Amino acid sequence: MAKKADRHLKCSICKNIPERVEAFWKGGELLGGELPRAEQKLEVVGAPFFNDRMSQGHNCLKQCPKCGTYYDWDFSYEFLVNGTEDEVVLTRLSDKDGEKRAKVVFETIGSADKKFRVEAEAWVKTLSTSQDGKGVYGAANSLQAGQFLGHDLSFAVPALTKAFVRFSGKEDEFLEQCSSLIYFVLREEIKESPEIARQVFDKLRGEKVTKKTKDSRQYKWLYDDCREVLRR
Repeated sequence: MAKKADRHLKCSICKNIPERVEAFWKGGELLGGELPRAEQKLEVVGAPFFNDRMSQGHNCLKQCPKCGTYYDWDFSYEFLVNGTEDEVVLTRLSDKDGEKRAKVVFETIGSADKKFRVEAEAWVKTLSTSQDGKGVYGAANSLQAGQFLGHDLSFAVPALTKAFVRFSGKEDEFLEQCSSLIYFVLREEIKESPEIARQVFDKLRGEKVTKKTKDSRQYKWLYDDCREVLRR
């Protein structure tokens, strides 16, 4: 059996990844080095809060899903008159360094979760009670931004649903956009949780839901999405 530190040598993924590899692009054209295809199978630790998008200079920690080996992924770029120069450097880490980095990653996410939850209290209040479309849109938009980063929104589902019912079916273009935004946020929450789907579905069938709301396309979309999840 391979030693823990050498397990990458027998891993079907990591055996195809050098200890350090670089790739360099200029104006979108690969000019030097090349990332091995196996690199695409590595997973970003702490995703989606952390990512490996090549849209800005940043760094992330990656890990092999098969053997657990850690890698440092670093992307840098420079704007030039004739295009950008982009570089990715992938470096295999020791278990000690990788585990140390992973601990920092999850501590960072934990701190961000706590901060997000505190900030979200005001957004939830707005969603629950406000008749101001702009305020509700801003609150839903802020929650969606957190959703993209992987923050848990289950605590905000009741308020989101109340706002959705309140604004769906309104004869106002902006309010229609508002209910559409809330729909997309709720859709992401219900598709992974039958419990949340049931919670939203029961609210949609409530006595206070007007016919005008039920006739809106956003209502029909969400209603059908809930039923689909609950049928599984």
